[in-house]
Amino acid sequence: MKKRASFLVVLPLTVVFAGVAAAQQEPPPGYQQPPPGYQQPPPGYEQQPPPAYSPPPGYAPPPPGYPAQPMESAATTVLFGAAGQLVISDDMFVSILSSKQSPPDGSTGVTSSSTTTFFLRPAVDIFVAGGLSIGGQVSLSYYSVDDSNSSTTSIGVVPRIGYNIPLGSKASIWPRVGAGYYYTSYSSTSGYPSTNGYTFTFAAFVPFLFHPVPHFFIGGGPTYSTDLVAQYDNVDTTRFSQFGVQSTIGGYFGGK
Repeated sequence: MKKRASFLVVLPLTVVFAGVAAAQQEPPPGYQQPPPGYQQPPPGYEQQPPPAYSPPPGYAPPPPGYPAQPMESAATTVLFGAAGQLVISDDMFVSILSSKQSPPDGSTGVTSSSTTTFFLRPAVDIFVAGGLSIGGQVSLSYYSVDDSNSSTTSIGVVPRIGYNIPLGSKASIWPRVGAGYYYTSYSSTSGYPSTNGYTFTFAAFVPFLFHPVPHFFIGGGPTYSTDLVAQYDNVDTTRFSQFGVQSTIGGYFGGK
């Protein structure tokens, strides 16, 4: 009986010491402690894979060989002055002037006159390389003095070349120079003979352009012109030079 009782006492102690020894053993390499609150899955549990992806209703896959379409972004926007761009513009100047002449006190008679001046200069340019443009401009002008029933009409064709200098994505400077032929006709009903003539003129224009939205610009800058040749009724006449400020507006298409 004493041996049997001793065996019953030793057996539980052996189990306790074995458990303590097992708890003090080093964990295997790579073993990570489970997070607090972790519970072992129940027996027979198998981890289920996530549900398969299904496209939204109405989705149709692209046909075979369909190229992927690039996303549009600000980086792909073609700036003004790119090779291949076609530019349509107009250099505008409109003036309506009314004047009155009054003699000194005691004199008789008062004269008054009004004049009308109109300029229209549509142009087409194309950028043959980055920043470099060639094109042409048609110039139409009309000047009249209403009280004398006289008027002057001029039509010109001006080939030109230019170079655009970008100042960021919203501004640029586009200097242009050209030389053109102008035909001028003068008519009057006040006893003066009607005449016609021509001038060959050099012109330069340096506008500062603002691009508020793609494919559109507006701006202005200094302009200069001088007559190289001037004749009326096959006789040399006075040549003029002009300097001033001029505005321009236009749009452009294409480019790469």
